[in-house]
Amino acid sequence: MLENLFNKRLVLISGKGGVGKTSVCVLLALLAAKLKKNTLIVEMNSTGNITPIFNTSVSSQKEIPIAPYISSINLSPQVCFEEYVLKHIRLKTIYKTFFNNKFVSNFLNAVPGLNEILMLGKIYELEKLQKKTLKSEPAYDLIIIDAPATGHNLSALEVPNILKSAIKIGPLHHHAASILDLLGNHDKTIFSLVTLAEEMPVNESFEYVATLKEKTNLNFGPLFINSVMPEIVAVKKNKNTPENLIDCWNYYQLTYKRSLLNQYYIDDIHNKFPNLEKITLPFQFKDLDNVKDFSNLLSSLKEQLH
Repeated sequence: MLENLFNKRLVLISGKGGVGKTSVCVLLALLAAKLKKNTLIVEMNSTGNITPIFNTSVSSQKEIPIAPYISSINLSPQVCFEEYVLKHIRLKTIYKTFFNNKFVSNFLNAVPGLNEILMLGKIYELEKLQKKTLKSEPAYDLIIIDAPATGHNLSALEVPNILKSAIKIGPLHHHAASILDLLGNHDKTIFSLVTLAEEMPVNESFEYVATLKEKTNLNFGPLFINSVMPEIVAVKKNKNTPENLIDCWNYYQLTYKRSLLNQYYIDDIHNKFPNLEKITLPFQFKDLDNVKDFSNLLSSLKEQLH
């Protein structure tokens, strides 16, 4: 199931806030790097969550290498707007004269969906980017997009279709149409959702997938079920349990109950998403703050590669 994902050019990852979609993006990039694929991780107007994991303090609005075979970029709507305008008027002095920071910020905030279409447009340009060699080769074999969390009023992935329908002519119409073609190209692009095996993330994921299926032509890839507690057996507390082990027993009970909860919602996921492949990622008993912390998850994912 993962082979299909790694054979694409563009991998869109989304999910409810807090489910670990950024961790999944990092994990996929690490595995792609193992396969020697030049990979770009794209954040969309983020606070900069990727680079600290790779011990790089700077979150750049330009592509920067952060590990062997891995680069990252954090898209800013303001920078994307500047690039878009300069592409059409070509004179930076005119841009600086008429478009100051306050004007740009107010303009971007006033037009619903404009931030998203500008960042998706930049992703479109990155996908077309070529290596600076004599051979015609893409700069990146794989582009992984850490897309905005679900639950927003307007999904970033719905915006191109809305703009294309609303604006019938002009460069913005053609811009939206080009992005739509890329997002709907099943040979190049795939979309995967990340969820937890819990009630709210599962229900929100179900609603989000239903909306996207109705309003987009996305190619749906595997559903990542993150932070799954392994199945464990129930243990009864013995009357003779030493006092110093009571806390351990209580912790075990919490773990056992979480395991039962996860298994219940994994069954629910299989019922709600019968046509999506599922990839289960085990619960980690430590924070994923550094790239070295991903070793166990990476081993688990590699086992599911074929």
